[in-house]
Amino acid sequence: MAVAELTSQSLDVGVMEQDEDVYTLTFDAPDPGDYALYIFYGEGQVTGSPFQLRVITGKREIEIESVHFGDVGDPVLLSVRLADASQRSNLHITAQSPEDLEPEEISDIAKQDDGTLLAQYMPVTTGQHHFEVLWRSGHIVDGTFDIDITPAKQAASVTAKARMGGPSGSPQRGSRRRSGVGSLIKNTFKDAAVGGNVTASLQALGVGKDDVRGEVTRPDGKMTVAEVMTNTMGIFTLLVTPDVPGKYELAILVSGRPINGSPFFFVAKDGSSSQAERPSKASAPAANSSQCVVSNLPSNVMVGQACRFIADARIAGDGDLSVTVASGPLRQTDITISKLREKVYTVQLAPWVPGTVNLNITWAGKPIAANPISIDFLDCTPVASKCHANAESPLQVATNRWQRVLVNTEGAGRGTLTASLKSKGLEAPLLIERQARFLYRCSFLTQTPGAYMLFIKWSGENIPGSPITVDSIHKCYPDKIKVIHLKTGRVKQPCTMAVDTSEAGIGVLAIKATGPMGKDVDINLKKAKDAQRKVMAEFTPKSSGNYRVSVKWSRVQVPGSPFMIHVV
Repeated sequence: MAVAELTSQSLDVGVMEQDEDVYTLTFDAPDPGDYALYIFYGEGQVTGSPFQLRVITGKREIEIESVHFGDVGDPVLLSVRLADASQRSNLHITAQSPEDLEPEEISDIAKQDDGTLLAQYMPVTTGQHHFEVLWRSGHIVDGTFDIDITPAKQAASVTAKARMGGPSGSPQRGSRRRSGVGSLIKNTFKDAAVGGNVTASLQALGVGKDDVRGEVTRPDGKMTVAEVMTNTMGIFTLLVTPDVPGKYELAILVSGRPINGSPFFFVAKDGSSSQAERPSKASAPAANSSQCVVSNLPSNVMVGQACRFIADARIAGDGDLSVTVASGPLRQTDITISKLREKVYTVQLAPWVPGTVNLNITWAGKPIAANPISIDFLDCTPVASKCHANAESPLQVATNRWQRVLVNTEGAGRGTLTASLKSKGLEAPLLIERQARFLYRCSFLTQTPGAYMLFIKWSGENIPGSPITVDSIHKCYPDKIKVIHLKTGRVKQPCTMAVDTSEAGIGVLAIKATGPMGKDVDINLKKAKDAQRKVMAEFTPKSSGNYRVSVKWSRVQVPGSPFMIHVV
């Protein structure tokens, strides 16, 4: 007997006898993911069973692109392309920093004009951050990876020889993505002044911060690199601070290619110029609170768990960041604001009771665009009564066949899921796997018929319905197999027979055809379209004579087998 398993679903496996004691097994995989193929011979499993198989979607269905490293306080972008954009709800991306006990789902996912999904994650700690991309609660190929986050870096000076991309705009080394056409959408060139900030914002879809580069040529011919900041998805801002008066050249490259209109020029005026030309004292960027961006914002946080998010005001002008409690069970003393780099802040909350907290965030005394924000703090005390399983007593299962029970722990606080399957004091094989943030899968195997008790506990307490009574039944009825076939056939014309296993219980179907000279004949098996457990067997005779077709269910001949077909 052979059985393929995926989550809580058991799949039919077709078995075709190729030769004496040689079989071919086939099954149709409905979804991508990890499968376990259990093969039984007689009363036990064959050596090596279960065999682990992975069914992939292929790059035609889903593709992922990501960087391999990043800086604290700078967004990390993951590009995901789906063949069918309507399946967006099946995609989940989680991130876990070295300090986090549990992964957090990334909610900042935006759809671009070309259909690509861009997920934005803002790291607030250094170290290796772990990412998982799940499709229908299962990992996809290359869907688990790590990104190294390093301390924030400042823009560095370079010489002309170190200029990347070159005058011809050849691709820069290390580019990870193909670029789209970038376009400048906003700049402050006309207000350039020595000691002030000059910004240039561009839109470039399908690329990350590492692919955008600004090369600045000073009036004295020396070169520097502009600082690149990410504002929103697909929008990048370059920051230049002129230190001498004169004409500056800014070349903006995306993956080594100059954007439309590059290079750009601006003149930085000296503070000693005439009053008409001199920047006023207020020439420092005016405060614009709408340009202060909040990212890495969690939606649900356990009480006692670190809660952090980023406030980025680098293009919001001069001002101060303020975060106050508007309502909810959080004290003002539970809020800590730390400076990551110039005008980039980490806001950390220390929740102490569950509830919904509303925060007012202002820059230079004015609300930011996302104000107010709400965060739900969940009770971290384990509450087993909040867990739910997708099975209840009495649960009937088949002997020697893996079964799956899914347990949802959302709202049950922070705890540990344990499970055991017992019969007459003995424990049966059981495996617990985490599928998503609040979803677990319990897999178990009953090796003998009889009554079992399945205990599922959350931090030592039974969840509702536990223990679940499990009734393991051995079902195999070869005499219930129904075969419909033709008694005659024609040479080189397909001969087809239908085998109905719907009432035969659990078993393995084996069909073998031999020709007039006793040689085996190739026979194809496929599922019938009109019934779930009906199999169509077909072979094409090459010569006339009597053909013999043997049909077995778990190595037992079914009624009427072997069947004789006369071919003319």
